[in-house]
Order: sequence, then structure tokens, then C-alpha cells
Amino acid sequence: MATRDAPAGVPLTSVQSDDYPRLSREGLGALKFNWRKANVKDDWTKGGSLSHAWDRVTGWPYWKKPSYDLDYGMRVLAKIAQEVPAWREVVGGSASLLVSRMPQYAAWFDWVEEVGHDPNQRQYSYLQYRSLIPPGFAGVYNSPGYIGNGLNTHLDEIEASLMLATRRTPRAEHPYYPQHSPPVGRRFDPDPIYANGSSNMMYKGYFAHQLMLGYVMTGNDRFLEPQHLVYDDEIQYDYSVTDIVRIMCEQHLGDVDENGSPLLPGIDCEVGKMFPVCVTVGGLAAHLHDEVFGTRYRQGYDRWLGWAKDNIAGGNTEPNGGFAWCAPYYDRDIPYCMSEPHQQLGPFFIGPAMQLLPVEPAFATRIYEGMIKNFGRMDDDGLHIVWPPAVVGTDDRIDPASTSGALTYAREIGDVERAEALEQWMNTQGGATYDNGEFYFTYGLEEEWPRGIPNAWATLGYIGGAGSLRRMYNELNLEKFSQPTLEGIDYPGVNVSQASYDAGKDALVVSISPGTARVGSITTFRVTHYPYGDRGHQVLVDGKEHDDWSDSGPGEIVVRTTVDDHRLVIR
Repeated sequence: MATRDAPAGVPLTSVQSDDYPRLSREGLGALKFNWRKANVKDDWTKGGSLSHAWDRVTGWPYWKKPSYDLDYGMRVLAKIAQEVPAWREVVGGSASLLVSRMPQYAAWFDWVEEVGHDPNQRQYSYLQYRSLIPPGFAGVYNSPGYIGNGLNTHLDEIEASLMLATRRTPRAEHPYYPQHSPPVGRRFDPDPIYANGSSNMMYKGYFAHQLMLGYVMTGNDRFLEPQHLVYDDEIQYDYSVTDIVRIMCEQHLGDVDENGSPLLPGIDCEVGKMFPVCVTVGGLAAHLHDEVFGTRYRQGYDRWLGWAKDNIAGGNTEPNGGFAWCAPYYDRDIPYCMSEPHQQLGPFFIGPAMQLLPVEPAFATRIYEGMIKNFGRMDDDGLHIVWPPAVVGTDDRIDPASTSGALTYAREIGDVERAEALEQWMNTQGGATYDNGEFYFTYGLEEEWPRGIPNAWATLGYIGGAGSLRRMYNELNLEKFSQPTLEGIDYPGVNVSQASYDAGKDALVVSISPGTARVGSITTFRVTHYPYGDRGHQVLVDGKEHDDWSDSGPGEIVVRTTVDDHRLVIR
């Protein structure tokens, strides 16, 4: 079809694709890797079988949940979506598939089934007793990784015994007095969102975060609608993301929980244990909700932040100095903070740092600097992070996960020298792999699926430039949902590395390249959401007028071209 008169504006020939964001080869590879994972056929319902794709070993016993892998994959997709805002169908479809697993049994069965004391408390490894639980509690304390829903810490009638409450009518017959068991306080509550009024941030915070990322990526209301949570035929709940964020805010602002334990130190993950790495995810969910809808649900998280700045990291009083420790968790029942050298782990520095960065960059960077100072090592292969010698007994056990996160953090804040040194190590020792259009790291491990969490931490740094992670949470592009949009791309046959609409120039800038499709074959795609009716369109391919397009409906055209490296400008 011949080109018709275009709307008034700058000449399309003056629009330069280099002026707009572009996905790198690594960004395109990360998309295909996460797209393949999202499309894995498995079953998260009760009695189902999970794919090996989902990382539930890295960081055991802390990071045992496959739902963590979903969340980190969502972050990679959201970062990609930010770079190609006018092409959302693949990231949106992948996001929907990831989030659809969260309401199912495998994502929250542990909240229902891990009740009270772990039956293996007296059979933990020495490493767990020494480095993962508070001193003096060996044999009577749940290791991280065991939820303990309903776990109580108070004696029956303890308040009355201290004359802080009115006693119950005393027993007139044997055994005459209050008993050691059953205790009072928390009661078993299978609801994973209300969660004893104080707990399970490791599920509800991540779920809310994924739902908000899904909405910001796609504008699809399905991410805002009530989600149907199913454990089995009897235990089921319905919560929307607004419900979850509101409940988190109310709990953060609470005085004490049902056990009489103070809530100022934050919402627990496993009962009694507040993990900064989880609370900060819930905080990002509340932040996004407020940014999109103008609510004030982050105020609960901000209350926790005020406490956290003085309590979850320390050991250096210099205003901008790196912290000597960053607690894996804080037990608000005892209370006890995991601040000793033999309790520190690199992931519990870099994990919270990356999640604090969008809202508390100065505090986050002190945590990052502390990890580099304490556990960073430079050799001929580059900069890497080691597992703390106080934990593993030697200075040469490399921590690939924290090294991956450090690379992304360094790039995000423009710490160029360290970023280059970290990338050098990742390229030489991290097993950087470009396979079938995918990009991931094997870390030298021969496994069916690459490790999900470290890969997400690393590949975030290859998508967008410095500051792009902070923009993802603070400079939301919601106008894209009503602007010209690419649809019907033959993915993965055709890759899209650029897709940005410039409203000032009325120009949609697109770059495509061959994926699995044969070079030179014909491909088509649609451009939708045009506001101009029959005012006409113009298409340039590689700087030349292109007339192989047609109207396909109101505000929509179909473009036909060859599979090759092409730059298109469409009006």
C-alpha cells in the first residue's frame, strides 16, 4: 500500500534509533531464558510435580522456596519491559505464567504444614547450631527454613503471674495450677496472608511484589483482581494485591502481635524471625502500589525503615562507611539480632541492598560497601565475593550468588571500576553462556537448569544502564498502555531489541533481528493503539520508505517485512 499523508510533525528520517533504549545481546538472551522457564509445563497444585527449572537449593535452608525464583524472574522481565515499553506481549505473557503459580499449593504449603517446633530440632548440623540460630538455643529453636506457624513463646498465665493481667479462675482440683503446656499466644492459622497477624512476609510480600510488577509491565487488571489461593479442597482464600498491601501496612503499624511480641522490628517471615531481605520486598510492593494508585500503604514499611537503619546493620560509625555486619534475621521474640561474624552471609548484604536502593540509596550503599570490604577479593580473574571465613573456615570459598548481585549493584550506582572487575570474574569463572539465543551463567556447574536466583541477580545488570533499577520503581511509564504498541511478533522467531514510542515526534522506533526464524523469510506484526483514525501512516525500514503495510482495523496496521536486522520508524 502506498504511503498516505502522515500527521504533522518532524520528518521520520530525522528520528535516530540510537537515541532510544535498546536491549543488549545479554538482555535478549535473558528474556528468552526467562520466557522458556515461564512456559515450563509442570504442576504446582497439591500432588503435582515441579520442574527442575525452579531454584530451591541455592541458599538452602534460607532460600528453599521456588516462589523466590518466580519473584527474581519477574524483576528481570520488568527490567526488560522498561527498555522496550512498546512491546509487552512476551514479557506480559511470561509474567502471567509466573504469577499464576503463586496462589498454588507449592508456593505456600509450608505455611500450613510446618507448624510449631521442627521435629528435627535436635538433629541439625553443627553449622546450623553455630551460624544459623542464636547461641544457647541449640535443640530448642527452629532453624531458618522451618516456618513454625503457630509457634508460641509465652507460658500459660504469664501475664497474670507478673500481675500485669487479671488471672483466670484458679483450678480447684488437680493439678491446681497453670501448666507448662499448652502455652498461650499464637494459634495455628492457615491463612498465608493474615498469617497470625504478624508473619509470612516471605510469601505475601513476594506475592504482592509480583502482582504489582505484573501490572506495571502490562496494565492488565488481572494482576489487580482477587487471586484465588488454594492449598486443598478445604483451605482456600481470596486476596487482591490491594488487600495484601493494606494488611502488611496494618501489621507494620501494629503495637504487638497475638503473642505479645513487639511489631516495630517488622513482619516476620518464619514465625519470630524478621528477615530484612524479605521485608524489603514487601516494601517495594507497597511503594509501587502507592506510586500507581496514590495510596499511603508504604507508611507501615517506612516505620520499619526508621527502626531498621539503627538495628539491622552496623559496626561502623563513619557516616558513609561500609557496615561490618548486616543481620540475616532478627528474632523479635527473644529478642536477638544475628550480628556476630560467624552469622554473616554475603547474600544477606547484597539482597537487602538491592531492594533498599530504590527508596533508601545511602543506607543500601553502606550495606553494599560493607560486603565488598568484608568479603570482596581481587585476583588475576577479577573481583569476587567469598563466603565469610568465620562461617566456612577458609578465605577461598567463592560466593557466586553474592558476586552476581555485586555486579548488578555496581553497575546500577555507576561504580565502574568494581563493575568491570566483577564482570571480568563472571566472564572467566562464572560460566557466561550464550546458547540458542539465551544468556545465563552456569557457574561451572553441570546442571539441567542454570541456578535461577544468582542468574537473575547477575542478568539484571545487563539490562538498562546505571540508575535503571531505581527508575523501574520511581519513574513508572503508565502512558505506554494507550500508546502505539507492537503485537503479533513471531517470538522467538523474531527478536525485538527496541520498541519505544516518542510522543513528541509521533514516532514508534523498533529494531528487530532474527531469532529462530530463517533469515530472509517473511514476517508480519501489528501496531495497535493508534489515535489518528484515517489520518494516515508512514513506515520507514532502515531509513527508506516502506509500503508493505495495510490497515487492519481502527487504530491498527499490519507491517510485513523480512526476517533480518532491521530498524523501523513508524508513524
